[in-house]
Amino acid sequence: MLTQSKKKIRPHAFTLVEVMVSTLIFALCSAGFTSLFLQNLRFSKWQDHNVHITNSTFSMVDQIRNIGANQLFAAYVAADSGTPIPLNVMTVDPSDPNDGYKTIALNINQKNANVVNLNWTTATLKLGRLATSASIPVEYWITIRRTKSGNGGIPATPACDVLECTILYRWKPNSSANKTLGQIQLTFPATNLNFSLQYPN
Repeated sequence: MLTQSKKKIRPHAFTLVEVMVSTLIFALCSAGFTSLFLQNLRFSKWQDHNVHITNSTFSMVDQIRNIGANQLFAAYVAADSGTPIPLNVMTVDPSDPNDGYKTIALNINQKNANVVNLNWTTATLKLGRLATSASIPVEYWITIRRTKSGNGGIPATPACDVLECTILYRWKPNSSANKTLGQIQLTFPATNLNFSLQYPN
């Protein structure tokens, strides 16, 4: 009786070179995806901080706008004197035990073309609504310029008399060596004769 031997079929397996190449490709792809994920995470965190800081700064600008032209002109006149007048604004601070707000005194740094204060005003802003929320320092630089031109037909009353208030703000993300810079500008016209007579220069 003839017997037919069965040929053993060895299962297919990867060679060492194939395994090493596959591992390398997987490592490169994983590194790329991880880097992309971390970059998106950092950008999302930066964007969230930037929106919060910008909104807080706009709130301060609204308060400066509500101060009124006369009080702003008084601060402008005293900016280069021995007793400068700061622009007091309020910002949300949940850690404050009284009312959840704190006052920030914004010093005028530049009057027209003259720098009168070299120090940026630093304000620590909360990044959340809880007392335990993280905070970030934001620096502010205030420039006020007066622009006068022409004559409106009335003695001592120029046709154009305005104050331009420029607020620069900058902050530094934790993962970046560079600071993010923003700028907001306000214009206050002299709308009555008493205003120009009180501050002729």
